[in-house]
Amino acid sequence: MSDEMIWRPSRGRSLRLSLRADGALVIALPKQCSRERALTFIAQKQAWIDRARQRLQAKEPLVTVTGASRKVEERLARTRILERIAYFNQDQRFLVNRVTIRDSRSRWGSCSSRGTLSFQYRLIRLPLPLLDYVVVDELCHLHHHHHGPSFWSAVGELLPDYKRLRLLLRSYSLDA
Repeated sequence: MSDEMIWRPSRGRSLRLSLRADGALVIALPKQCSRERALTFIAQKQAWIDRARQRLQAKEPLVTVTGASRKVEERLARTRILERIAYFNQDQRFLVNRVTIRDSRSRWGSCSSRGTLSFQYRLIRLPLPLLDYVVVDELCHLHHHHHGPSFWSAVGELLPDYKRLRLLLRSYSLDA
């Protein structure tokens, strides 16, 4: 775990803190905010920083598929994800325009307004129920571009135990 602090200029108005997977603290510093004010803010948020670092340490690292290179993992991920999309879309209720496999830094998956579903290739390293959760989440975003009650109802129709799976997914680190 790193105690490094990374200062980044920000166009926003508020001071923001985030934690990288290696434990480094990222400080988004607006132009009008002094470094002294930022250091005071960091000191006030020390309890949050400590808890966030503890959560990071508790996350289960993803194990690389035995002997697989990244390209092999990407191909495996594409095949498995397309299979799972077909499984959950047997009734053709979701119109998927395109599926991409990426190496995103912060998301397991995403859905564009044009119907493109993008997935992190490391999903192949997760247990199948968690991969299914991410696939269903993104499929449901094709109809519900939010996380409101109607979205969660749609997810629940396909995966009744989605709440448990959502919590489980949080125990895995994307940066492994």
